[in-house]
Amino acid sequence: MGFFIFDLCKRSIEQVLKNRNDFIKSRGLRALKSLLGEGLLSAEGESWFWQRRLAQPVFHQKRINGYSETMVEYTNRMLQTWHDGETHDIHADMMHLTLQIVMKCIFSADIDAGEAKVVANALDVAMQWFESKRRQNFLVWEWFPRPENIRYRNAIAQMDEAIYKLIQERRNSGEKSNDLLTMLMEAKDEKTLQQMDDIPLLSLSENICHF
Repeated sequence: MGFFIFDLCKRSIEQVLKNRNDFIKSRGLRALKSLLGEGLLSAEGESWFWQRRLAQPVFHQKRINGYSETMVEYTNRMLQTWHDGETHDIHADMMHLTLQIVMKCIFSADIDAGEAKVVANALDVAMQWFESKRRQNFLVWEWFPRPENIRYRNAIAQMDEAIYKLIQERRNSGEKSNDLLTMLMEAKDEKTLQQMDDIPLLSLSENICHF
């Protein structure tokens, strides 16, 4: 069983954020490094701080309001398909709805089309794997050749390839949409003017998928 400590003291929160090398990620997040790479959820120290600085504008209040419109739109679409007297698997419906919203907000893509479908399917496999490992308290090695581990590794490889393809297509097309991928690609470090290359873009995109 894991333990969570919530500290609402302003001074303590400031200490955690500033003394980045003194605080490490949980066992669960460390177990997800094969999925998350060195993204915000799993990175430590200066790597985490640099990504946080670049990604911060993405989560500006005005941006969040824009995402909420997408959430409402897709939720209404789902509800319109429900009818009196039907029985639904709420967990499955909510998972599908979440994946639809994630794919639209990050990649401006339909969950049932092309690379977005590959990413959505891989995320579904990864989330099932994570839940299984959480129940086992992350004591079962990821590399051990159990069927669920093999499915998980295959899904991650497919997701990496699909997201790389989406990034390359966006770079080659020069298209600028209002999605998270475009915002992350255009983000610059205020001090160095450095932008993300494909590897941190991949990790950060996968991390946002799991937020």
